[in-house]
Amino acid sequence: MDVIFRASKEEDLVLREELDYLAFNSGGSIRIHYLVGPRKNHPMDARSMKRLVPQFADSDVYICGPEPLVSSVRNAFEDVGGPKNRFHDEAFAFHRE
Repeated sequence: MDVIFRASKEEDLVLREELDYLAFNSGGSIRIHYLVGPRKNHPMDARSMKRLVPQFADSDVYICGPEPLVSSVRNAFEDVGGPKNRFHDEAFAFHRE
């Protein structure tokens, strides 16, 4: 299992200790990819996703994030020929008051 955690700043990596613990104790079956920094440094296009997860096209994809991120990953998955029934998403929005 590959977990991709995209964040703007290091302090936004909530649950990092827990994820690292799970990966460490998984015997190598869980890999965590922390992508920290500006969006331009970490595009979520087909090329980038395949570089991170070579088997991306053959994976079940579960994503939760803001709608632009979900759309980018969905487009990347479609671009590599991933079947629609293997893409699962939950989009959310930030509301400022």
